[in-house]
Amino acid sequence: MNAYLVQFYQSGRGRLSWDEVEHMGCAEIDAVVGWLGEQDYLFGARPSSADCAVYAFLQGLIYVPFENGIKAHALAQSRLRAYAWPEFLKVIIRDHAQRKGVRRSAWEHRYLSSA
Repeated sequence: MNAYLVQFYQSGRGRLSWDEVEHMGCAEIDAVVGWLGEQDYLFGARPSSADCAVYAFLQGLIYVPFENGIKAHALAQSRLRAYAWPEFLKVIIRDHAQRKGVRRSAWEHRYLSSA
């Protein structure tokens, strides 16, 4: 068995049902949104290394090649979208899609059009 799968199983998360994984993931998203409140960044007006870590986590969550409840929950949080995907990212995504002739994904269509 792959060493990563063994570690995943031994950590406990590999033994959870998908519903349990989604519940935990959504709770983690809610914790970030709650901590942010109206602040620009996690600890106030300036970004910190914690913001970098959360940003990386969110990017990994959103850019998975399949739809899931955690991704949908994260994208539904307007505060989180404003924190993690500022205006310039919308322009980059649109430009990339136009240059590559790529059809926009469902979340890009929904959230880039409405934000």
